[in-house]
Amino acid sequence: MKNQLFTGVALVALAIPGVAFAQSSGTIDAETIVVTGSRSQGIQGVVQPNTPKAQTVLTNEYLTTQAPGQSIINAINVVPSVNFTDNDAYGSSGGNVRIRGFDGNRVSLTWDGMPLNDSGNYAIFSNQTLDEEIIDQVNVNQGTTDVDSPTAASSGGTINYRTIVPSDEIGAILNGTIGENARMRVFGMLQSGEFTSFGTKMFGSVSYATNNKFKGPGRLEKQQYNIRVYQPLSGTDFISIAGHFNRNRNAFYKNLTLDQAKADFQDNGKFNYEQNARCLRPTPNAATPDNEAGFPQTGVTSIPGPVDQSCTNFYGVRINPGDTGNIRINSKFTLSDKLVLTVDPSFQYVLANGGGFSTLAENSALARGNKFAADPTAGVDFNRDGTIGNFGSVVGGVFVPAAPNATRTNFVPDQSAFYTPNTTNTYRYGVLASLRYDIADGQYVRLAYALDYARHRQTGEWTYLDASGFPLNVFGGINNPGIRVYNADGYALRQRDRRSLAELNQISAEYRGKFFEDKLEVMLGGRLPFFHRELNQYCYTQVTSGNPTCTSQTLGTTAAAGTTYIVPNNYVAPTSGIVGTPVYAPFAATYNYRRFLPNVGFTYRANDQISAYASFAQGFSSPRTDNLYRAPFVGVRPETTNNFDVGLRYSSSMFQGSLGGFYNSFKNRIVTSFDQDQGISVDRNVGRVEIKGLEVTANVRPFKWFSFNGFGSYIDAKLKDNIRLGTSVVGVNGATVAGQPIVALTAGRKLVETPTWQYGYRAQVRFGALSIGGNYKHVSSRFATDINDVKVPAYDTFSADARFSLKQFGLAKSFIQLNVVNLFDQQYLGSISSQIATTSNALGRVTGGVTSVPGGANPTFAITAPRTVSLTVQMGF
Repeated sequence: MKNQLFTGVALVALAIPGVAFAQSSGTIDAETIVVTGSRSQGIQGVVQPNTPKAQTVLTNEYLTTQAPGQSIINAINVVPSVNFTDNDAYGSSGGNVRIRGFDGNRVSLTWDGMPLNDSGNYAIFSNQTLDEEIIDQVNVNQGTTDVDSPTAASSGGTINYRTIVPSDEIGAILNGTIGENARMRVFGMLQSGEFTSFGTKMFGSVSYATNNKFKGPGRLEKQQYNIRVYQPLSGTDFISIAGHFNRNRNAFYKNLTLDQAKADFQDNGKFNYEQNARCLRPTPNAATPDNEAGFPQTGVTSIPGPVDQSCTNFYGVRINPGDTGNIRINSKFTLSDKLVLTVDPSFQYVLANGGGFSTLAENSALARGNKFAADPTAGVDFNRDGTIGNFGSVVGGVFVPAAPNATRTNFVPDQSAFYTPNTTNTYRYGVLASLRYDIADGQYVRLAYALDYARHRQTGEWTYLDASGFPLNVFGGINNPGIRVYNADGYALRQRDRRSLAELNQISAEYRGKFFEDKLEVMLGGRLPFFHRELNQYCYTQVTSGNPTCTSQTLGTTAAAGTTYIVPNNYVAPTSGIVGTPVYAPFAATYNYRRFLPNVGFTYRANDQISAYASFAQGFSSPRTDNLYRAPFVGVRPETTNNFDVGLRYSSSMFQGSLGGFYNSFKNRIVTSFDQDQGISVDRNVGRVEIKGLEVTANVRPFKWFSFNGFGSYIDAKLKDNIRLGTSVVGVNGATVAGQPIVALTAGRKLVETPTWQYGYRAQVRFGALSIGGNYKHVSSRFATDINDVKVPAYDTFSADARFSLKQFGLAKSFIQLNVVNLFDQQYLGSISSQIATTSNALGRVTGGVTSVPGGANPTFAITAPRTVSLTVQMGF
């Protein structure tokens, strides 16, 4: 009888329109119906809330069946139209997520209402998410944002996850995991219970995880610390403050081109191509020029095993260190019986880079600066061997010194190696506030305001390598002037130097009303984001590539200056007098974007089991920082989307299912291409994308001991326009004239990285204290280039888990759990770094008088992890 009561209450909650499980305190207050006494909702922790949007919720019940320490983004692979390709079995190396064809940079990720997408390029860093043990739930909107979502990045869907509320009772959890590839993870949490007369309660948690890479040298290490203090007020009002710190020290896996992957698989029967285990640095020698760029060194002997002569492919410099932290406050105040205020401020800190390696001649113009600008035999003795090079020549890769009395016209410099990261340091402040007014029973209006203010400093101060090739500091010289690399002018060499501001001010409004005995719920809303970017580029910018050139040299338009610089605001495409590589002068720029975005929908409940829903929402994604720094005189418009959802849901005590259709019109898609008219790489709006498809779910529990969660999707995503790359130049009778437009024939092609078909299931059985589950997923073939000349084969994955509860021994929160990722040891290509086309088709073709060339470069692919087994033991009370 008791179990029937729990089930019935949960189903009633699902039948009530408006259960959205969203993230901000205002949206939670407005949409979530709290069901007192219910233990779980949905089937096996998978919930299909009855909202106007296509939405799926995964609760802690489901999340904790996955491999401990795995990213929360990996867990949503059971949501229709979602595909996440994890770069390792434990979630420490990140991965790529796609929702209905939209990549992670176009999907809004929030945590307790706080935006997590990078404020500059909108990237999602899946390996920095919260430990799953303290995540209450994650919800995914496959196509639209919440009306108060604080984002200038989402032209597709949203991923929201929420922290657990501290327990009323004192408790503790300690679990440990061991697994293949020297996996070791420890997680501990203490619950204070209510420890004041006001009902104050809190929890604190710590986790540490490390493992070897499954291929190649290097380790991955992660530490995480969390605390949350929760103060209930009268009724459902509360104030909560939470803190988080995450530390990653990871070695990269090496991505492969398609040709490398094929060759590697043919030679080894599996994918092994990786970073080198060691690098060989020459001992500084004044008698010969030391060259760390790669040609053989005098006196260097062979060392057994994989050795990188130049260190460029050494795992010690191909790393991804990151320190991230935040403070989050959530609060709700009932001002009257009709008026409710919520306020959620936050602060975030980020310090991270992606590693890097460079060599530099000790007499280079960058090293000489202005001090020795005219003397090519002067420079900086970076390797401290007493010289910056020697007179002579290199014959067959071997240095031949000049005769003592010969005319010394040839000078061969030392080539020194450095750690050269691109480091980003971000300080980010935010606040979400909303005011809800109940007009009448079942009707309310809500006004909301969002601020997201981020200052990020993007530099990349070089530092030295130790004798084994490891950097003196994984963040370079950003916080330690004593280990920086200085040129002859005393200028600290760096990869880039820019300061940016990204500021979002957004207002939103929403009306909800129930009619016809609560059978129909109508939602009318919209948001108006005002997005402001300030850019300060302190280095020169290469015209042809968009890459920065940071130097103390005085540049000009003469041969002695060595290059041509261009003032961005007075840009004229250079046609003559070009010296060296043309660059833009340092500049400052300001950009402002705003757009009203409607968000409307309804649900209609025909009876207690059947309901229908429909929604329309517009999405918006402003240009990324890199888009705007690359070519400062080019105006790039924001991307916009029109998202339509329609569907049916069925819910009973045994079965919950849904069938939905969607259509998305995507305008002003931003790509990077080379414009031969101007001789530069630019980011521009190239056209439209049309995405349409179907989604289905089937969640069933026919017996108390068996449950099944099935899902599937069909996505037809196509580019609607060709990508113009520039204009050809054709010689006619010795004269040079303008030719045909150069385009990549992308119209009608499939959207990259988007599988047409995805389907799978989770099945679970329970036999007393033992539960056994399995996850299966099929992903059809995907294209890696916009012109569809590289296709990645389909793949299937299967993972299994088994848990033995120790509840029968009086330990209700204790268990032993076995997880197996990729049970059948399938080898396939996962994450894709897509391009316009592959360079293997560089000749192009002529069609209808229009010259079509691929452009772009070879796409690269991440290799997914083999079968990986881990065992977890948890003790708790």
